[in-house]
Amino acid sequence: MSTSKKSVNPEAVYEYQQEADLLNQERGAIIKAAIERLQYEERLALCFYLTGATREGIGEILGCSHTWAQKLYTRAVDKIRDDLRKQKIYDLSDLK
Repeated sequence: MSTSKKSVNPEAVYEYQQEADLLNQERGAIIKAAIERLQYEERLALCFYLTGATREGIGEILGCSHTWAQKLYTRAVDKIRDDLRKQKIYDLSDLK
């Protein structure tokens, strides 16, 4: 039984990593720009949600109902998803 090991070209790995890093930087810039285009309340709802706040908690912080807080969050996610689709960055159909 012989086992053959494929050699890895370190230069190819380095180039691949550089390309991946650049792509991640570009994606990050596009996501940041999409978030900056949100209305202030949408950004707040998104940030609070991502840090673990509940709809009720977000509503209390923003001084609105939990239903309105959910609408703000949903609107924020939809706008970001649309921006990313326009840039052809991600298919975010599974993002909720």
